[in-house]
Amino acid sequence: MFTGNGPATAAVRLPATAQPDVHAAGVRVADAWAAAREQRGFAVPVLGRKRVAHCAAKLLASGVKERDLVLAAADMARQANWLDLERHLEHWAPVAPTPPRPTEPVGFCDRCEYGWITDKDERVRKCSCRKPDPKG
Repeated sequence: MFTGNGPATAAVRLPATAQPDVHAAGVRVADAWAAAREQRGFAVPVLGRKRVAHCAAKLLASGVKERDLVLAAADMARQANWLDLERHLEHWAPVAPTPPRPTEPVGFCDRCEYGWITDKDERVRKCSCRKPDPKG
């Protein structure tokens, strides 16, 4: 006879102190999903919001980061009939963040502007600090 206390259900259960935090985070993920659906012009089903929140809480309890779930839920909102966040995560990969661009150019001297010098005749030429063109 199955009592429900086996290892399959024990992994999903949480300590009583962690449940409100996981539940609140699941609601935030569902809110992000609903906002993305509304932005795309899709209706937000009430039971769909509950399903996404429940699935997000379960995934948060298993160790998935809230930020990743919010991004995945917003991406999942692209399709009108997608409601299973766990299944969407099987095929979704987060977009890699772009590295910040340097504000100051690197490798130029104090005499030029980004490797270019204007001489007395108002002609623009390359500064000697600039690397030569590989094409010649």
